[in-house]
Amino acid sequence: MTVERRTTPKREPRSSAAAPPAIAFVTLGCPKNTVDSEHMLGALVRDGFRTVGDPGEADVAVINTCAFLQSAVRESKAAISQLCELKDSRQLKGLIVTGCLAQRAGESLLEEFPQVDAVLGTGQWREVVGAARHLLAGSTERVVQRADPGGALDAMSPRALSTPRHVAYLKISEGCDHRCTFCIIPQLRGDQRSKPLDQLVHEARELASHGVRELNLIGQDTTGWGLDLPGGLELADLLAALDQVDGITWIRVQYTYPRLWSDRLFGPGGIGCCPPCRAGAGCPVGVCCAGTCARAIAAAPANTKLMTYIAVFLIRKLLMLKIYLQPPTESCACPAARQCTELSARLRPQ
Repeated sequence: MTVERRTTPKREPRSSAAAPPAIAFVTLGCPKNTVDSEHMLGALVRDGFRTVGDPGEADVAVINTCAFLQSAVRESKAAISQLCELKDSRQLKGLIVTGCLAQRAGESLLEEFPQVDAVLGTGQWREVVGAARHLLAGSTERVVQRADPGGALDAMSPRALSTPRHVAYLKISEGCDHRCTFCIIPQLRGDQRSKPLDQLVHEARELASHGVRELNLIGQDTTGWGLDLPGGLELADLLAALDQVDGITWIRVQYTYPRLWSDRLFGPGGIGCCPPCRAGAGCPVGVCCAGTCARAIAAAPANTKLMTYIAVFLIRKLLMLKIYLQPPTESCACPAARQCTELSARLRPQ
């Protein structure tokens, strides 16, 4: 992987024959989208594009969208509309929509936004260079590609970091194998695919060599990392390997689920515990992590019963409030949309 820091060069006159084409990125949504944008930017910079912070100064604008919630869809479409206005005023030569909304809506975005030139789904992030060059060549053919959902998980692809110098995201997996009825992530990102251990260690070393000291591990279900890899690896193996990378002093794990927490993670001296606890000195605050806290509750039968009743009560109240006040719209794509609509009708006061 080639790592570069994203920089915004001084504005050059567009009339300059030597000026490379300018690209602007708008990234919405989660850190996984940020990593995808960084890889697309890296590929574009390697191909000769220069980055600009203001879409009004760009030749081509790319908007990497989110579509996990209806509010995210609205935000993404509002941002697309703003870029469409720039194209109407002839400040942009091309407009490319990528990310989860592109994967979810596909061809309908071309109908809703005539100014959009290309729609690339989550698995087609590598095609952004070809699409941009296609537009700069003067082609008027509009493109839609969204065959296979996915995301940037190639450790060898170039990457232009957009985070502060000392911190970077490390995407350890993409997609999800769960089929929660309220969630459309498998439709947007596909099934879980874990990045191999050796590639992640190599990527972490490359990031550390560029000044990164804090790694934020991300994935749709980081606790499930390794389940699809040979050798019976788990998150504890990955953390132990990353802990040996010189220069990395802080590792954060995001998007964890307790279903696969293990003693190797949060047991006495586990890799997920604080340093004093791992050294056998005991946790300075009594409970070193949420995992230990959850296990402490589960170990006390009286507390377990009380906490379970409280949790069930609160969940029921919150779900009823959500269903009554905000039933799913007709465009909701999650499997639970039909059930929620029926339940909302049953719960609504007569």
